[in-house]
Amino acid sequence: MKIVIVGAGNVAFQLADRFSEKGVVVAQLFNRNIQKAREIAEKHQIDFTNDPSKLYRDADVYLFCISDDGIGLLANELKQFIPDRLVAHTSGAVDSHILHPFFANYGGFYPLQTFTKNSIPNFEKIPVMITANSESNLSTLKILASKISTIVQCVTDEERLLYHLAAVISNNFTNHLFGKAYGLLKNNDLSFDLLMPLIEETVQKIHFNNPDEIQTGPARRGDMKTIKEHLNLLNLNPELKKIYIDISNSINPKLKL
Repeated sequence: MKIVIVGAGNVAFQLADRFSEKGVVVAQLFNRNIQKAREIAEKHQIDFTNDPSKLYRDADVYLFCISDDGIGLLANELKQFIPDRLVAHTSGAVDSHILHPFFANYGGFYPLQTFTKNSIPNFEKIPVMITANSESNLSTLKILASKISTIVQCVTDEERLLYHLAAVISNNFTNHLFGKAYGLLKNNDLSFDLLMPLIEETVQKIHFNNPDEIQTGPARRGDMKTIKEHLNLLNLNPELKKIYIDISNSINPKLKL
């Protein structure tokens, strides 16, 4: 199986690594910024270009690993070169039908994970969610996904969007809160490292429990004395104070803070 990766961001970087490791032929990497394309391509001796007319024409799958806003624009630009090839984007939030006006064969190929270039993910455990406009295309994407992950899930566009929403809440929002906790402690010359056992235990518990059923803390208990002490500490940080109040009210609506 031969693929072309379109894009040179974090997702393209990690997928190029994983596909190459698993013997999938990455025939080419296309990106407008030629330097970024070179950084990824030279690592694996992949052909690269920023010229649409030089796009490899015979790949089995073309993966658009680009920003959500750029998918339609780039699809329109590349349609004349690969009109009959299978094109899939890696977005969790964009409907696969955005590709329909440009390509006869299209779908979605969404690895449900957060990617950065300085961290090597365990792809074996990363769910890859696929969708396509035909059973044949779905089968191709399933084979490709199975090369890099043991968890391949066929989903609708609506289901993928719901997973993406849940992923934003559970990952992006919690990471933001980690950052707020880090700043709170750092500003008081205290160590965030001491929270790591607590964070790790919390993550471990939700492997086996409904998160709602293991919720603890002053809001869950209705412990107004502790809540008021916390809010007093946050008087000089109104942004974090509002977050504290909103989440506490969400945990326990009876508080009405």
